[in-house]
Amino acid sequence: MLNFKKPLSLFLAFTCSLSIGITNPLPTQGVQTASAATTVTVSDVKQAYISYLLKNENKWNLAAANAGGKDSTAKIGIKDMDQDGLPELLISLGSSDRLYTYLNGKVTLVSKTSKKQYYAFCSAKNLVCRYYFSSDSVFNYTYYTLKNGKLTSKYKLNSSQINGKTVYTLNGSKISTKEYQSFQKNYAIKKLYTVPLDHTNVIGLLSPGFSKNEFTVSVGESIRLPMFLTTDSEIHFASKKKSVAYFKSDAERKEGIITGKKAGSTTISATVGNQTYQCVVTVTDADTSLVKPVGLAEDTKIKEDLDGDGMHELIYWKSSSNEKDEIYKLKLQVDDQKITIDCGMNREVYLVDINPEDSYKELYVESTGYNDVTECSVFYRYDGSHLTEYAKVPENAGFIRATLAGITKNQHFRYYIDTPYPSEYLGMYQCSADLALLGSESSELTLLNGTCLTDNNWRGNRYTPLVKLSVKTGINSTKTAFTLKPGSACFLQGVYQQNGSLYIKLENSAGKTGWLALPSKQIFYESNYYLWG
Repeated sequence: MLNFKKPLSLFLAFTCSLSIGITNPLPTQGVQTASAATTVTVSDVKQAYISYLLKNENKWNLAAANAGGKDSTAKIGIKDMDQDGLPELLISLGSSDRLYTYLNGKVTLVSKTSKKQYYAFCSAKNLVCRYYFSSDSVFNYTYYTLKNGKLTSKYKLNSSQINGKTVYTLNGSKISTKEYQSFQKNYAIKKLYTVPLDHTNVIGLLSPGFSKNEFTVSVGESIRLPMFLTTDSEIHFASKKKSVAYFKSDAERKEGIITGKKAGSTTISATVGNQTYQCVVTVTDADTSLVKPVGLAEDTKIKEDLDGDGMHELIYWKSSSNEKDEIYKLKLQVDDQKITIDCGMNREVYLVDINPEDSYKELYVESTGYNDVTECSVFYRYDGSHLTEYAKVPENAGFIRATLAGITKNQHFRYYIDTPYPSEYLGMYQCSADLALLGSESSELTLLNGTCLTDNNWRGNRYTPLVKLSVKTGINSTKTAFTLKPGSACFLQGVYQQNGSLYIKLENSAGKTGWLALPSKQIFYESNYYLWG
């Protein structure tokens, strides 16, 4: 008779669908390597895994697709399986698994399973388990100890069908059904919590939290605080100083939307289960140099002096939709002047004052279609008798999304736009840039040659260097501001074009900024190249 220790939780049913559990937060202490020369921390290992996964993302996803997995996407999970304080990495290809550890300063393959074999973990005994099923009653479980990157077999639990009866064996010896059930209880296994392999999930699994440690918002402005997370659990946000900034949650996108109330700083906390992440939000006084557009309600009669004659004009607009034929229109009326505008499914009309020194106020029509693509961005002026087009973002502007932020004091049109200077080695990015009317003959707005400041609160502007990068103090400077190591995090803060060359302003994790001439080769992981739908 086999002698087993006190049973723990009941073993999971022997089916192909093992239950999935989220691993506990990993310890942060360091572990001394065998050479005793250096101390390896959990952060070191995570960073090595991040670099390895992002570098080989396409390779693993292609392998998963070729394997004919359920969703044709590789998945990843982490767990400290050898109890040395450092996590191991699991890559699942749908029909087989790969187990990696961090050994001798690099990511090292421990073992890989054959087709339709998988890895799980027995937390009660600290054992790695490789298992497979050929039917509900025929299976094989092999339990291993993991040490110094090597698996050593300890137990083999098998079942087979002999003359229509199920026979159980442990390490080659027959055992009874009762002994088999007792072993199940003592050596219960659980499949690792895994997420699809992509840039967001890699960061979310290995380095979860806010996309940045610090965010800036002006009084009255609202921004999203994007997070890298791989959990379906509810996120609870809290502001330490609600008088400085308050928030509301976007449950679908798992983000907090923060709004500045008064100048100052506050700490924002996001709690997921028993784990809390924090960032600092600084609220600055509102930018008085930028006059923001005033939205006009649809199907509402509004009175405003548009031509400076001291008399109020009657303004009215209403949209119409033909969803079947995808025809969308907007009717705009000032007194008895009416125009019909072809536009997209989303339509807004604003009141703006382009030049406070003249007597006019303008009406601005902004419309977007599928995927927020700009369909119409036109300013109209009423001269007392006619409603005419005054300025517009042309269709050949070079960017497909443009949202008006406001008008500057020198009559520049500031827009939030996508990728004004495209590069296959940078992907798409969001930024603010100034446009202007150049010359009196054209109503088309032109992008001014200058620095486009990116929306560095947006997580799509986070990049991970593939190679070592020397970031300079200025565009034409040879002095190094800081160096970015492969696998580290940086944020795109600005883009500048000069004589056909593209320069990018980068911020490192310490908050330092500098400029880098973007070469004609890949310097960031391809998964960083954010693409719109």
